[in-house]
Amino acid sequence: WTVNAPVLNVQKTQSLVSDGTNGITGFIPGAIVEYTIRVTYASGSGSATGVIISDNIPATLAPLANQYDTDKEVTRTVYDDTGTSTTTTYLQDGHADLDSWGTAAGSDVAVDCNTTLNEANDYCEIKFKVTIQ
Repeated sequence: WTVNAPVLNVQKTQSLVSDGTNGITGFIPGAIVEYTIRVTYASGSGSATGVIISDNIPATLAPLANQYDTDKEVTRTVYDDTGTSTTTTYLQDGHADLDSWGTAAGSDVAVDCNTTLNEANDYCEIKFKVTIQ
C-alpha cells in the first residue's frame, strides 16, 4: 500500500495596530495586535478537507469584537490556485464557520476553512485582533 498525503505549512504572524495611547510605539497594555494564521498546501498528493484553524489565545490577551466590515470578528481568506481566485469572508460570532469565539481574555478562536486545499499554493488564512491586558 502506498499512502500519499498532502503536506501543509502553518504560519502565524502578528502586527501591532495601535498601542492604545499615542500611536504605534510598542506592545504594551491596551495595545491592539492583529494575528494572521495561514495554512498553505505545500506539496504531496491528495486533498486536505475539513481544515479548521484554531488558536488558544493567552490569558494576557482579549479578542476584540466588531473589527472587520463594521460588525465582524474574523476575516477568512481562501485562495484557490486553479482559477487563481481569492475569496474573503467576514465572520461574526454565531456564524456557522466560526466554531469558537469569545471576547474574554484567554478565549479560543476556531474557524472552519470550508474549502479543499489540493494543490500547491492553495491556502486558508484567518485574521483577528486582540488587545493586550
